[in-house]
Amino acid sequence: MTIRSIARVTVLSLLWKFTSAQFCTSLNSDTWDGYVDAVSEALDQTGFAILCPFEISGDGCKGLEEYPEGLRIKEGQSQVLISCDSFLFGYHQQSTECVIDCPGRHITVPESSSLTLERMVFSGATESSITVEEGGTLTVINSIFKDNKASDGEGKGKGGAILALANSVIHVYYSQFVRNTADYGGAIFGGDFSFVAVVESMFEENNASISVSCWSSPKFCNSQA
Repeated sequence: MTIRSIARVTVLSLLWKFTSAQFCTSLNSDTWDGYVDAVSEALDQTGFAILCPFEISGDGCKGLEEYPEGLRIKEGQSQVLISCDSFLFGYHQQSTECVIDCPGRHITVPESSSLTLERMVFSGATESSITVEEGGTLTVINSIFKDNKASDGEGKGKGGAILALANSVIHVYYSQFVRNTADYGGAIFGGDFSFVAVVESMFEENNASISVSCWSSPKFCNSQA
């Protein structure tokens, strides 16, 4: 994603503020079903979801077992945006984070689809927080991944925070990866011929047998401090 593309995402967020009386979309409940319903409806209507701050954890994660792939973006959807914004009815809310702290997987990006995540917090995943399928594209901006893991029980778990399969494209800007764990690529793993670019992001206390931070085959991730 170029600087121009990042600017486009910012403009989309601003347009949402000035064209909607509510500015951000509140979840009906701080549950997995509430999250899926709010995001799916927004994406179907506009192609982007600007969410009011929430936290889904504990009992709120019930129902996630019905979504083995987490929230799955529709195949072929491009320029999809999920963003967190605390601006509600003209006032900033006290909470400023959109937090998903649940086991399993949080999001799947399918082939030929592209997703941008902005100002989100993902924690507690046990099957990689986000999986990008072959040919998919993911852009992460100002987001946090912490305490996620990937383990298949055979020592081959890949990408505690982000698992990018072959020929996928990953861009990460100004984000944090903390205490994520996998056998390969504690934070990020990129499969064959994937492209992973990380710009001005922090990796701290991630753990893996091979490459604690980021691994992309056939070479290590392209990272800029």
